[in-house]
Amino acid sequence: VFQLTALQEQIRTIIHNEFPPRCREIFLLSRFEEKSHHEIASMLHLSVRTVEHQIERALKILRKRLGNTR
Repeated sequence: VFQLTALQEQIRTIIHNEFPPRCREIFLLSRFEEKSHHEIASMLHLSVRTVEHQIERALKILRKRLGNTR
């Protein structure tokens, strides 16, 4: 349980310190508020493709910082 909590804290730190503001907003809506790409696009007046791109960007940052190069 401690390692999971440590990992969660590391992820939270990366999200808040390293994600650009719009990327952070979109990622949090997607992953923590469980909004669909379409819902996020509608809420923020963006295209669905922009939402997809920002989530891809966020995941790339997380993978890089957490050491997963896939």
